[in-house]
Amino acid sequence: MNKIFALEEPPAGVVSSRSFDYKLKLRADFVVCRSTIEGLADSLKFKGVKRQLIKLFPTQPLTVIRRLGTDTVKKKFSLEINGGFLLSRNFPFVRRCSHKLIVEIGEPASTPPSEKTSTSSVISSVLSRKSSPVNMIDPANVKTDFPSISLCPKKETGVPNFLTKNPAFDGRGTIIAIFDSGVDPGAPGLRVTTTGHPKVIERYDCSGAGDIPSSWVNPSGEYHVGIKPVYEIYPPKVKERAELKRREAHWDQPHRALLAELSKKIGKEQSLNNNKSLDSLTQLEKLQKEEMEAQMEIAQSLEKKYKDYGPLLDCVVWNTGTEWKACLSSDGDLENGIVLGEYKLTQQFAPITKADQMNISNPDLNGIAPGAQLISFTIGDARLNSMETGTALVRAMSFIMQNAHRINVINMSYGEHAHWSTAGRIGDLMKEVVDKHGVTFIASAGNHGPALSTIGTPPWISSNTIIGVGAYVSPEMMAAEYSLREKLPGMPYTWSSRGPTLDGDLGLSVCAPGAAITSVPNFTLRSAQLMNGTSMAAPHVCGCVSLMISGAISKGFEYTPYSVKKSLENSAQKLTNVESFAQGHGLIQVEKAFDALEKLSKLPDKNVRFNVTVSAGSGSGFGWPMKGIYIREPVIEKPKEYSISVDPVFFKEDTIEPQEKIDFRLNLALLSKAPWVQVPKYFDLANIQRSFNAKVDPEGLPVGEHYAQIEAYDVTDVERGPVFTVSVTVVRPKVLQTTPLCRPAIDLPTVKYEPGALKRYFLQVPKGAAWANLNLKMSGASNVDPSSNASARFVIHAMTMNGGQSCKSEEFYKMITLNPLEETNIPLRVTENKVIEICIGRWWADLNLNQQPAGLNTSVTFRSLLLNRPEVFISAGDSFQKLVVANSFGTEEVQPTASLKYQVALLRPTDSKVVALTEPRDMIPNGRIIYELQNTYSFTLTKPTEVTINCSLLSDVLYESEYESQLWMLFDSNKRYLHCGDSYPTKWNVKLEKGEYFIRFQVRHEKRDALERFITSNSGNGSSTSSSWTGDSQVPSLPILLSMKLPSSINLDVFQTQYELLDYKPTKKGSGWSATLKRETSANLFISSAITDKNLKNLPCTSTLYLQGSLTVTKDEVGKKLCTYPLKISVPEPQSKIKPPSSSSKDPNKPKVEEMQEQLRDIQINWLSKLDSEESRKLYTYLVEKDGSHLPLHVARLQALDSLSSSSENATNSTSPDSENSNSTAVASSKGQKTPEICKEMIELADKILAMVDQPALLAFYGTRSSSSASQLDATKTKQSMDKQKNAVIEALVKKGIAMAELLKQSDAPSSITLEELDDVLFEVQKFAELSDSRVMEFAYQHALARTQYGRGLRMIMKQIEQEPGKWNQETDKKILEVFKSLNWNHCVWMWSNLQLLRYPKDYRPF
Repeated sequence: MNKIFALEEPPAGVVSSRSFDYKLKLRADFVVCRSTIEGLADSLKFKGVKRQLIKLFPTQPLTVIRRLGTDTVKKKFSLEINGGFLLSRNFPFVRRCSHKLIVEIGEPASTPPSEKTSTSSVISSVLSRKSSPVNMIDPANVKTDFPSISLCPKKETGVPNFLTKNPAFDGRGTIIAIFDSGVDPGAPGLRVTTTGHPKVIERYDCSGAGDIPSSWVNPSGEYHVGIKPVYEIYPPKVKERAELKRREAHWDQPHRALLAELSKKIGKEQSLNNNKSLDSLTQLEKLQKEEMEAQMEIAQSLEKKYKDYGPLLDCVVWNTGTEWKACLSSDGDLENGIVLGEYKLTQQFAPITKADQMNISNPDLNGIAPGAQLISFTIGDARLNSMETGTALVRAMSFIMQNAHRINVINMSYGEHAHWSTAGRIGDLMKEVVDKHGVTFIASAGNHGPALSTIGTPPWISSNTIIGVGAYVSPEMMAAEYSLREKLPGMPYTWSSRGPTLDGDLGLSVCAPGAAITSVPNFTLRSAQLMNGTSMAAPHVCGCVSLMISGAISKGFEYTPYSVKKSLENSAQKLTNVESFAQGHGLIQVEKAFDALEKLSKLPDKNVRFNVTVSAGSGSGFGWPMKGIYIREPVIEKPKEYSISVDPVFFKEDTIEPQEKIDFRLNLALLSKAPWVQVPKYFDLANIQRSFNAKVDPEGLPVGEHYAQIEAYDVTDVERGPVFTVSVTVVRPKVLQTTPLCRPAIDLPTVKYEPGALKRYFLQVPKGAAWANLNLKMSGASNVDPSSNASARFVIHAMTMNGGQSCKSEEFYKMITLNPLEETNIPLRVTENKVIEICIGRWWADLNLNQQPAGLNTSVTFRSLLLNRPEVFISAGDSFQKLVVANSFGTEEVQPTASLKYQVALLRPTDSKVVALTEPRDMIPNGRIIYELQNTYSFTLTKPTEVTINCSLLSDVLYESEYESQLWMLFDSNKRYLHCGDSYPTKWNVKLEKGEYFIRFQVRHEKRDALERFITSNSGNGSSTSSSWTGDSQVPSLPILLSMKLPSSINLDVFQTQYELLDYKPTKKGSGWSATLKRETSANLFISSAITDKNLKNLPCTSTLYLQGSLTVTKDEVGKKLCTYPLKISVPEPQSKIKPPSSSSKDPNKPKVEEMQEQLRDIQINWLSKLDSEESRKLYTYLVEKDGSHLPLHVARLQALDSLSSSSENATNSTSPDSENSNSTAVASSKGQKTPEICKEMIELADKILAMVDQPALLAFYGTRSSSSASQLDATKTKQSMDKQKNAVIEALVKKGIAMAELLKQSDAPSSITLEELDDVLFEVQKFAELSDSRVMEFAYQHALARTQYGRGLRMIMKQIEQEPGKWNQETDKKILEVFKSLNWNHCVWMWSNLQLLRYPKDYRPF
């Protein structure tokens, strides 16, 4: 260590302000650099010094030198010394030592002598201090209080003050239901409440993803056993960590050693053969060389194909008489496994393995309501990447209904974007949970902002019962959680979803802090983590509500979900300069809300909410009943009257006393603060729906969005806030004026964007527009060097609302970064005559410009070229389709391209039934049974492809669906689970190999007849628990569309004229052409539907409903990506091939009786392999006596013998002996051991067949080109005869070799067979077929095992799997395992053994 400079330190506790002149001397050999040191860098780093050399020595309290500014002369610096910690790597460190402050630099790493000598001189630099004073603070006076309270924000909503005044109102006595992906009871802060009770009292997996297929294992029925793949339980991060550890422990090291060993063996083998050429090797040497190459090839392929399916969890479940117990083990040792009781009774939990979690307790991580208890409901299905399902939601709400007497609040941080809210089974059940069972429901609004109308479902359902929550960030959160350098004013997060909902309601009740550094599940291996989103804001409100209810219980006053919601809204703190669309009624204030709740408990409307309905056709253009006034489309220019109906809804209306309804009456004063909304002054309301009219006058309103509220106050108590409100939103778009010869464009005023600021532009898209170009240019910031990296981050969110579709149906979202004077172009898809919102916002945490506003210049230009129809469909009978493309604006280039990328097949169920679900979790209170439709579909792929499964009738809807669930699971032919999907088909694409597959499909509903409409049954009388379709009646009406990606796109021709389409001369007029369209002109397009047979042969499936692709018409590359039109072409069934007369081999002169006898003989031959052993032998003897020279007879008998074994005497083989493919014996076939007698008979019969064929003549025929002088008919007959003889020879040699190999394996049976004889058979086979031929593979495999050449045998199995994946079965895997064991590849045995139970389950998985 070396002193660089020293300063006198002032007396302890005294802050001095002095100027120091000092010299800094540095010996060059302390620095590693490649060039001469020229002085100090102006960032206080020595030029060329590596940062790693500056070391920190924290033996004493630290201070930090923070740079304030620099002069242009590098030797002059202004410095300030402050107490604190290290904030940047760019500054040297200062430590307090005795009475001096000493700067220290660590010893350098060793360097070459040449580099040291280049810096051997001593360099001096002088730092002079002349301007700013140096403020020195004693480190002992530095504040060390970390703002921990802001890590889990509470001050913003008044929680600390509330708990200080009311320490017993901390949530105790309340239970919160958490609808999420699951709660870890071992996570920090979730172990116990403030009263010492368990925090998480019950846990339920409602998704079904954790269900374990089980079966009874003893007659008493006392135990359930089952297995569960552990990786299906693990979250992705835990799975990734476990996979890595298992691979390192079991695979990587032994496999690397194996590859190295094989390389040595191959090198040694080459040395032994003296590097001979392949032709000079003997047959056995060639086989040995092939063996080593096969082992290396297999080992390398296994490295690429390595797949760890993870351990299996063995599960045993039993009932002790008082409770259920479960024993779990991931290593097969159930005796020492984990034994757990029911969680709700024992609160027992444990990790599956020790590496999966760590348990830490930290009281600072308590949430808003530390006294509240939790019940966890897993609604996120692990099979769907934690996507919620209708099944899970209904099960959770059913449990809530059954236990509403003890559950107070629901928190749900899930949701999707619905297309409508007027109907939906899940929404109806949510409404029922609140209205009839009294549970307060709180939901996050979503993270889909900042554009308007982006609130998700929930809270957007058919009624206004759910409390929707937006996300807010405070200055304290910015400093503590996000470590921002500067505090900004509190604001909504940029991404927080905005109102109003599509039916005019505000959508948000309140906003709350939307981030916290909080407890996370133990599987993350961390105690806390920064989490943000409206999914954090909703739990905050949920905790506040728990405090309020806890106080209400303690003080003994009544409350309802209606009074809780009204209290929150009327007491919220309205944020200044923040739009209502983002904050709702304001930032929640728990103290004021509790006071409002207590006051409301004494008022007559405490148990009443109000359904507000605005008359249909209110100008929104969305086509459904409205909860508020939302004027967006069509654009309204004149004043308009709206009828607003208000209907009181009583809490638990079915059980309320009639007198309470009779006594209910309110005298209300109506108020609108916006002059453009006019309402009556008074409104009298009793227990009856009443209406009043409101007049909205948009005239004179500037372009943009405008929001107002109609508020109804009780004239007897105005101070308590509105009784109900009606939201009024008016969007005034900018209408562009088109000019001749120019594209419509608009230059928008320059806007200065502070962090978090938003600017919305509403433009009415001109008629004829297809897409738009948004140009953004950042202006130069003052006092900012344009060449510096002073960038600004912006969010661009563009959205068009379409009736009956969600806000995501036509939107664009992107985050961009711009430097001063930089510009960018963003293309946007638009719809003519619709209003598009372009929302531009500066990212809320963007401080790159030192809090200076970022100026942005914005312009929008519209482009044209529109087709005369939204999608193109060409039926099988149409040869072409005529289209018209029109250009409304400036000159555009037309270049049409049409391509087909997907094959779509229609699948109809092979089995269909409706089943009553009788498990308690699937029953709604009061005996309401849920029914389930179970359909089974099958399909076969002839080529590998990527598939999408779509039940179009029920797709793309969840909360708004009349059916609570749609779930499908995909299985292979072995019943192995492959994939899963729900109502959003484009999310669940899956790549499949060729083979046979099955789909099990589930739909649920409370009403049985709602499901039976999808099936037709001849026997259903309504009395049984299930009804089914057996295939003998009408076709069920719930088909599935199977979309398969084509190996390569099919391009279609597009012509300019019909004449070109009909032109028979070969031309290229159907592709690659372009044309120019001037303003307000159009052109015809003719799409040909001609598809070649070559393209049809490459289809992945034999069944086709239609081919699907896209059509583009513009030449502009950007326009091609934006403006695509769906294209579908139905494909007719292929015609059956007509055989030419000359190909017939029948003799027309043959007598009919003889022809009949030959056909009878062939039928008898086919039955040889179907009869049992003795009957087959008798039939063979009978046929030999009649015609012993008939070659197919002996081949059929040989195949029948091959199918016989000591374990199965009645195996069948129904393939025709004359078929080339029929002679193949799959490597994967399951056969028992043959007896020596059968083997010997097979060898004798094979020799007999071989003697009947002139093999030299056969080889000569295939080695000689056919004579052109022979007639076509004679040549065909000759070839057919030779093919039959060749197939017979191959079959005889293969079966003979298999029998010989079998005898060689049977050590207990005397045999005269030698390996050399077996070799001769193999070499003979190779004269007629390749060893890779599917007919020869079984024998080649047996020969390889006989020669202990396991690599060759394994390669044969792998090739068979590649050629015929459908024949990969359990017997195949057993053979692979035997080969791995013989090779001593134990790590491969480990990997392959894990596959067995997963690949071959006994039954399909349950839903």
